[in-house]
Amino acid sequence: MNTLLLVTDQPFWRRENGSQQRSWALLQFLKSQGFHATCFYMVPLTDSDILATRELGLQIVAFDPNGSWFAKRVQGIANMFGRRRRKAKRPASQAAGVSKSPPGTLQTYRWPAAPAQFQKLVARLHPDLVLCNYVIWGNLLEAFPSGQRPFLAVVDTQDVLHQRQQSFSRYGADHWIEITRDEEAQALGLFDLILAAQADEAKTLRAMVPEVDVVQVGHDHDRHARPDAIDPPRPLPDAPVRIGMIGSGNAANRDGLRWFIDEVWNNGLSAQNVELVVAGSLSDEMDGPTDSGSPQVRCLGVVQPLDAFYDQVDVVINPIRFGSGIKIKTIEAFRFGKPLVVHPHSTQGLSEAAKEAVLVADTAAEFSAACQRLVDSAAMRREMSQRMLQFDRTELSAKSVYSDLVAWLRQHDLCVASGRPA
Repeated sequence: MNTLLLVTDQPFWRRENGSQQRSWALLQFLKSQGFHATCFYMVPLTDSDILATRELGLQIVAFDPNGSWFAKRVQGIANMFGRRRRKAKRPASQAAGVSKSPPGTLQTYRWPAAPAQFQKLVARLHPDLVLCNYVIWGNLLEAFPSGQRPFLAVVDTQDVLHQRQQSFSRYGADHWIEITRDEEAQALGLFDLILAAQADEAKTLRAMVPEVDVVQVGHDHDRHARPDAIDPPRPLPDAPVRIGMIGSGNAANRDGLRWFIDEVWNNGLSAQNVELVVAGSLSDEMDGPTDSGSPQVRCLGVVQPLDAFYDQVDVVINPIRFGSGIKIKTIEAFRFGKPLVVHPHSTQGLSEAAKEAVLVADTAAEFSAACQRLVDSAAMRREMSQRMLQFDRTELSAKSVYSDLVAWLRQHDLCVASGRPA
C-alpha cells in the first residue's frame, strides 16, 4: 500500500463548495487505488469538524503554530492567517468587490513553524506522495534539499490563480490571493506533477512550467450519492417549474445570481408559474429569501447530501460570468440529469459534445429565452435529462477523469489498483 500525505487548509470533508467537493473526490479516488492517506491540516478544526473527520475515518494531523508537535486545536488561527474563511452574512445586492480584509500573497502562507512540522510528519509517515491543495503550500517542499526529497510532490491547482485573479478584477470583484504569473510559475516549479482542472488550463500550465509534468484531472462527483435507478419525488402536474442554483458565497457566484435576478428573473420569469430555489452558502448572502421581493424564491442554505437540492429542482442554472477552473456545479447537473442553462464562461473544461447537451446563453435575453423553453416543455426537459445522464456515464466517468493521473502514477512505480474505484 502507498502512503499519501495531503496538505490543505480546506475542510474538504464538508463538501460545501466546488473546491471541497473536488478535493474529496480526488482523495476518495486515490484511496480506492491503494493509497493510505493522512491530512496535514493547516488551520484550526472546529468541534463539528473534529467529530465529522472521526466519523469519516480521516487521519488528520493539525498544524500547531506554536511549534509543539501535539495535534491540538489553537483558537484564533483562522483570524491570524485568514484565507477564504466564510464571510459575515451580507445581502447579495452588495457590490461584489467590497471586502473587509486585504487579499493574501504567497508570502502569507510561509509560516515559520510549518516546515519543521512537515519534515517531522514526512519522517514519521514516509509518504510516497505529497499532494498539496493549491500551490500556496509549495513552500513546505523547500524543507528538503533539491533533489533529495523522499517522496513525489503533486499539486492540485484547482485554478490558474493569476488568471482567476485577473478575471475577478475585470468584474471589480475581490480575489483571495494576489499573485503574478511569474510568482505562480516559480511556486509550481517545486512540484513533480501539476494537476490541471481542464484542458485550456493544462496548456497554460505547460507553457508556464515546461519542466514539470502536467496532467488534466477533471471532476468525478460522488456516484454513490443516489443510485441512478431511484428517481426523486415528482412534483404535482400543476406545480411550478423549479429553477435552481447552488453555490458558495464567493464573488463570482454572488455576481451570477444577482445578474440572473436583475436581468432575467425580474424581467418576466417570476410572473409565471415558476419557482427559484437557491442553495449553498450563496443563499446566506441574500437578504431574506432574496431582495428580489418575490415570494416564489426559496433559500435552502447549505444542503448535504446534494440530492437534497437536486431533488427539489427541475432546471439548473449556472450564470457565472468570471473565474477559472472547472465549474463543479455544471458537472453536477450532468450527474443528476438536470437540464442546464449556462453562461458560456461556465462551460470551460467541457467538450464541444458536452456543450451541445446543454443550453448555452450569453446575454440576458438568450438566458431568459432558454429558461422559457424549458419552463414551457416538460418533454424537452426529459429529453435533455436523458442526454445529460448518458453523457455523464461516458465522458465524465471516473475512468475518463483520472486516466492520465493513473498513467503517471504507474510510470513512477506507484502501484494503483485495477478497475473502477469502490
